[in-house]
Amino acid sequence: MREIETRDFSMNGQAPEVERRTPAALLQALPYLLWHNVIPPMAVANEIFRAGEFGAGMSGGVTWDPFELDEAGYAEMADALAEDFGADLVRDPDLDAKPTYSAWMRAVLLTRYPDNAGIRALVDGTEEFKF
Repeated sequence: MREIETRDFSMNGQAPEVERRTPAALLQALPYLLWHNVIPPMAVANEIFRAGEFGAGMSGGVTWDPFELDEAGYAEMADALAEDFGADLVRDPDLDAKPTYSAWMRAVLLTRYPDNAGIRALVDGTEEFKF
């Protein structure tokens, strides 16, 4: 599997830590991305990978040189994530059709937490989810 040079940054002014990561390890390093135990579909993963940065405010974030995965690379990444997390991390076919990170995250939150009023208020009050 390919490796990408990544730089982890914190909000406390420390120099970024440089690491080489596979695409699967990169997704695991992104703050909060996999908290909901859903593997992002290829379109969403590539939107993130093309951005070259994923920040989470005071939680820091990660930067890298932008890239994309083809179908074989995405399948390899999804398999590696499933192997690392086992049954706790899933691909949800109902969410795979979401074309953007914002649409996907909205659907993930509503699907995974359908009875949570706080999540519903967050989703209803957020025009666009950004990373």
